[in-house]
This record gives sequence, C-alpha cells and structure tokens, in this order.
Amino acid sequence: MVGWREDFSQADPDNYARYAAKFPELEELPTFGGFKNGTFDVEQAASLTPDVVLMNLKQGQGGHRGCRL
Repeated sequence: MVGWREDFSQADPDNYARYAAKFPELEELPTFGGFKNGTFDVEQAASLTPDVVLMNLKQGQGGHRGCRL
C-alpha cells in the first residue's frame, strides 16, 4: 500500500487507532483527499505510483460532477 484516503482516521478514530496499533507503518503512509467532499487529488494519488487503486463503486461515479471514472 502506498497511500490512502485520510477520512478513515477522521470518520472512525477508534478503529483507526486499532489498525495503527497493529500496523504502525500506517502512520507513515501518505494520505490524499476524499471523494465525498471533492478533495480527491488524482495527480497526487498517481504520483504514489500504485499498481492498483481500490475504491468502492459509489465513488466511481465521480461524486460532485456525476461523471464516471
């Protein structure tokens, strides 16, 4: 994993803390914005050179613009 959305730690801090306790390297991963609030940065995500990008189907609709990714 090369990065993830920052909203997990904000939306569910208790579970985030559990993950971070088990996998402390999560604290070092770069984060990028979210789809729901329109802050997802495609260029930033691509700059992390991932092999694959996982997102749920609802997010694939492009959210605020109604377009498909």
